[in-house]
Amino acid sequence: MIVHPFTPGPAEVLPSKRDVAFRAGYKALPGPEEPMYAPLAAAYREGTRLIAPRGAWATVGAADAGKLPAEFAGVARVTLGVTTLGPALDDAIAAHLTAGRTLPGVLLDAFGSETVEEVTDALDALLRASHGPGTRRFSPGYGDLSILENAAILARLGVEFVAANPATGILTPRKSTVFLIGWHGEQKEEA
Repeated sequence: MIVHPFTPGPAEVLPSKRDVAFRAGYKALPGPEEPMYAPLAAAYREGTRLIAPRGAWATVGAADAGKLPAEFAGVARVTLGVTTLGPALDDAIAAHLTAGRTLPGVLLDAFGSETVEEVTDALDALLRASHGPGTRRFSPGYGDLSILENAAILARLGVEFVAANPATGILTPRKSTVFLIGWHGEQKEEA
């Protein structure tokens, strides 16, 4: 199995400030005169400095992919994937919250959640351009695939930059995603 690295530049995967505000519970992008504007801008700047987006993926025959969700029935191949923002963002979120700086911690957490989704979307787009139509992207812990499968998928990929607690399936760094995509058609060239 060939494991491919994925290393987008931070500027390629930044979320919109509106999406970060929405993730944090604010219903619109605050204007400069609103009290949420400065804390949101500060969290966005801090997060941008801290992220180190990366990922990895491998595509294997469905029979070699391990446990799959029921909706993958009939797929010919499966891509196993992982993305992360790295540990520095997690450390900063924890430092804010531990010090009682709840608003900066919550906003930085929202930034991280939106950014890891952008990284995963970028890898998803690369894979779909290479492989053609496939299933929806599916992460363990949803539907009928246990979150405990995170550890098995990461072991198959052999990456050291993301780990899963084998007892809980929780990922470290926290702003990481493990996913599967099933492919029905003939394989195109690898990206």
